[in-house]
Amino acid sequence: MTRTLLIVDDDPEIRDILKLALGQAGFDLAEAADGQSALSRASQIQPDLILLDVGLPDMDGREALQLISQSHPELPILVLSGAMDPVLGRELMNLSASGFVTKSANSDELLQAIAIVLNGGEFISKTQNGTQGSAADWPKLTARQEDVLELLMHGYSNKVISRHLNLSEETTKN
Repeated sequence: MTRTLLIVDDDPEIRDILKLALGQAGFDLAEAADGQSALSRASQIQPDLILLDVGLPDMDGREALQLISQSHPELPILVLSGAMDPVLGRELMNLSASGFVTKSANSDELLQAIAIVLNGGEFISKTQNGTQGSAADWPKLTARQEDVLELLMHGYSNKVISRHLNLSEETTKN
């Protein structure tokens, strides 16, 4: 089962970069350039997750987050921001975001965030956790973690993954 992501960003170059990276990771992708389009596209395609830029031309990212969450309360939203602002990250998480990733994150961190959020968890970029360093400082995934991530991206549950990889379900969640 392939997961569908809706990329919402007013910058076409950012959308293209995300489409390239996430398309190579096996996701089906749709896009929107503003908040109103995001609301419409979310209803049309019913994505598994929305990647939402906090700075949109027609409405504030907070407003878009609230409107999407009201009309699609079960839909996880991973907020993207160029700012490494811990106050903003906490505010967005309190508003209903499932995660907060800075645009400076590398593809490993972004894929990790997507997998965690699709699995019902919450994710905050390393810089949002109060630690110093860039996204490049994140540890690399082990081969086994990559196996789990790959299966998560294909929509398998923790239970199925744990059986397939001969792991405990608790290990799969971690």
